[in-house]
Amino acid sequence: MFGSARRTLIGQLIGRQVMLLAILLLVVGAAQYLILRTVLLHSAAATLQDEINVLTPIIRHTLATRGIAGFGHIASVLVSRLKSPGVEVVITNAAGHPVAWSSSLHAKLPPLNNAQYFIWNHRVVVNRVIGNSYYPSGYVWLLSSTHAIRGILRRDAELFGLLALMSLIVAGWLSSLSVRQTLHPLEKIRAATQRIASGEFGRTTRIDNAPAELHDLGESIDRMSESIQTLFPQEKALSDQMRQFVADASHELRTPLTAITGFLDLMARGELTEEEQE
Repeated sequence: MFGSARRTLIGQLIGRQVMLLAILLLVVGAAQYLILRTVLLHSAAATLQDEINVLTPIIRHTLATRGIAGFGHIASVLVSRLKSPGVEVVITNAAGHPVAWSSSLHAKLPPLNNAQYFIWNHRVVVNRVIGNSYYPSGYVWLLSSTHAIRGILRRDAELFGLLALMSLIVAGWLSSLSVRQTLHPLEKIRAATQRIASGEFGRTTRIDNAPAELHDLGESIDRMSESIQTLFPQEKALSDQMRQFVADASHELRTPLTAITGFLDLMARGELTEEEQE
């Protein structure tokens, strides 16, 4: 429907719309990923904290009744109660030396951290003081692998990417229809300018339901065409008058000029007397 330049214009408009949508989807996807990651990690850490909180009364009772001598017993109880599939437990004394554990991680423990949880070695880590926080009897570590969380995030990213790609395809198709429909009045304006260029003046272009800018442009072209049509007869009349003036002037000047030329020729040949020359 449009020429090559307008196909380029349509392509640019469609491309910009699709690009803006792609940027928006990228921002939304990144925000969704970060929010979901935070929620999953917070949920995993809260689960680990809840498991420790359930055993807190037992820890206090054992330390209150047996004192520091009962720490080895409570460490074994904590490991047996806290370990579960995907959850690793390490109990250390106040000096940080492992007392009981459910994995080989006791050889390399994460650093102590006062945060609610932190990520270490692809694990969600929760640590809690055993006993008095100022004079701790030891520490308990719970570590949960982030493998399942990474799997959820990966599947969510793949699903979002697929939906985003489908959205971009549909948006491109709809944008093509919308842009072509919006620029359809431009084709009428192009046809009108081609008619003017070929010498057809005075014809108006009906542009209905067009954007205000294109509607105003169409009306301006119509006024220009009508003005040119009005000026052409005036220009033709002026041209005819000029040709008539030149013809009349030529006729009126021809006779005296012929006489003058004849006398000058006679003077040049010396055939006139001085009185005749005067």
